[in-house]
Amino acid sequence: MVNKYKIKQYEVGFKKAYSLLNEAVKTINANDFIISENVTCGVCTQNYDYVKNCQCFPLILSKSFKGAENLKPRFSNNSITYKSFDGSVYGGLLMDDGFFELPNGMSVFFEIQDSTNNPVIIIDTNGYEKLPNRYGFDTFAFIIGKYDKIHGVGDPNIVYTGPFKTSGGRTVWPVSTYCNADVKNSNNGFSCAYKALNESDYWKKLPH
Repeated sequence: MVNKYKIKQYEVGFKKAYSLLNEAVKTINANDFIISENVTCGVCTQNYDYVKNCQCFPLILSKSFKGAENLKPRFSNNSITYKSFDGSVYGGLLMDDGFFELPNGMSVFFEIQDSTNNPVIIIDTNGYEKLPNRYGFDTFAFIIGKYDKIHGVGDPNIVYTGPFKTSGGRTVWPVSTYCNADVKNSNNGFSCAYKALNESDYWKKLPH
């Protein structure tokens, strides 16, 4: 089993990341900006190497975190490998639309894509330079929903837009597939934040 001390560290890190993200979104809202209604802002594209209107969101969010640094249009350290929840190598394709770091050591990644107004924020709670770099352990994906409420990716109540939707507009990231240690999937773990937020025994059931 995973060491109990480490499990507690993962749990504390997760709760801290969730709290900081909520505080950051509230800071943005205090400036009369509603993320879920408008993440496109072309004026910010000049700060990035490639042009997508929604790419300015990482810049906006970074300014609402105290001491955020090393803002980049994408994370590009090829020596860093992430693992999925089941322990296999993570596909890593859904965390490449922006990056910055926090003074407490957390790494913040983004998955925005072209036409969604539900930006996904991935937080490595102890930073990419520290292991385990494993989804569902120290790395979690959050999504900003209606009224700018923070959800874990995988929440069945979220209506997704853009590439993150099915024909009915519901989640394409069910926890039965994307937070299941018995499933071999390169994106397994992408929905574990939802379980960590809603299952009181989540941390007791982490796989090896």
